[in-house]
Amino acid sequence: MNMTVSRELEVLRQLPALSRVSDARLKMIALLCGIESYKPGDYILREGEHSSKVHLVMSGAVECLVGGEQKPVRLLHEVVVDPRLFGGLAALSNRPQMHSVRATAETEALCMPNETAIEIIRDNPEIAMNLLKNYAERFDNVVRLLRERG
Repeated sequence: MNMTVSRELEVLRQLPALSRVSDARLKMIALLCGIESYKPGDYILREGEHSSKVHLVMSGAVECLVGGEQKPVRLLHEVVVDPRLFGGLAALSNRPQMHSVRATAETEALCMPNETAIEIIRDNPEIAMNLLKNYAERFDNVVRLLRERG
């Protein structure tokens, strides 16, 4: 296995949602993924656009923004400690991104084709449940943030 696939496999193994996926399947997934690097200010995902990939931010720092590039409102600023999934909901629903994700520091992301992400979820219903819980927590956080801002 080459060095980059080893790194991608290591990242995939860290995701609780993939904890029950076999090593053989994870290796196949890793072969379909790639690692992309972003500089501060680079957009990983843009609000309103369709993306062909789901991003697992592995390192760095990102902010989530809504309202477009003219008057963006920050929903979240996060230093990524554990891999964090972005773009999954848009991939699953085949809809445009609901928010932008922009790097605020040197950032690396593992990128998985949408088709691969959907296939993994179809084959592993427990992953779907984990993602639903994750999205519910994120939604709660956004609602709390909006209430705090009044």
